[in-house]
Amino acid sequence: MLNQKYVRTLLVGGILCLLMISCKEKKDSRVVIQQKLTPLHKLKEQPMPGEWLAEHKETYQSFETYVNKKPTRLDGGRDKIYIMRIGTFSPAELQIVSKAARYLWLFYGLQVKYVSVPENANFLKDSREREDTGIQLSASLILNDVLAPVLPGDAAVLIAFTTYDLYPRPDWNYVFGLASLKKRVGVWSINRFGCADNPKEFDQVFQRTIRTATHEIGHMFSIRHCVKYECCMNGSNNKYEMDGRPTYFCPECLRKLCWNLKQDEKQHLTRVRSFWINEKNYELIGFYDRSIKAISED
Repeated sequence: MLNQKYVRTLLVGGILCLLMISCKEKKDSRVVIQQKLTPLHKLKEQPMPGEWLAEHKETYQSFETYVNKKPTRLDGGRDKIYIMRIGTFSPAELQIVSKAARYLWLFYGLQVKYVSVPENANFLKDSREREDTGIQLSASLILNDVLAPVLPGDAAVLIAFTTYDLYPRPDWNYVFGLASLKKRVGVWSINRFGCADNPKEFDQVFQRTIRTATHEIGHMFSIRHCVKYECCMNGSNNKYEMDGRPTYFCPECLRKLCWNLKQDEKQHLTRVRSFWINEKNYELIGFYDRSIKAISED
């Protein structure tokens, strides 16, 4: 008869082996998915003068580098995206924020909730006046003095939309958005995106809003600017360069995101596809159809 201690040792060893195999299969499956999606994405082209990468020398962040840097994750029940609105919004601008909130829910797979501006928040402190855009708020002040102190305990991130223009520091003219990789807070402005009240510009404002919002939340999960592919995580110096980047993540940034949030890539693609079906955006529906088909094939 086998010794009970020996049997227990065999059982524990077997369980550990199964766990290791399961983890390896999951890890390998993400690599395979990345490889299957790669042909659907364009490599980043050499930057033109004035574009982001022509003026900012950024380094490539591999998946391994990302994991080893211990990125911000959904620890301790932090599983919600909170949105704060700063400023006065027209009905059309409120619709932009509402649609963006739904998009972020589907893109990140996290519940979205709203939070009010604190009564004692002095977001006009350190503001400055510009002839072209009016009052310009300090994005850094909003991150550190308005958002960070009221970050809910169950928040994955807290983000602010504003109708005011933004600047990050005194020597910069403006910024579309700014996020803190460590504090899990971010802010972005729709001020320079066009006139949402003009039906001809509404979709353009919306597209620019979700590009900025998705991009900045990506930063809050410690994903840095993508320098390898045409990707939503590309940096941009102006709204026209922003218009040229996709609304979706490249295969490497998607792998980082799904690993971080412990989500399935196919479910992510299916969720976002449902949004574009509702919007009747056939170009993006086609892209997501091809992506889902690619990762579903043996």
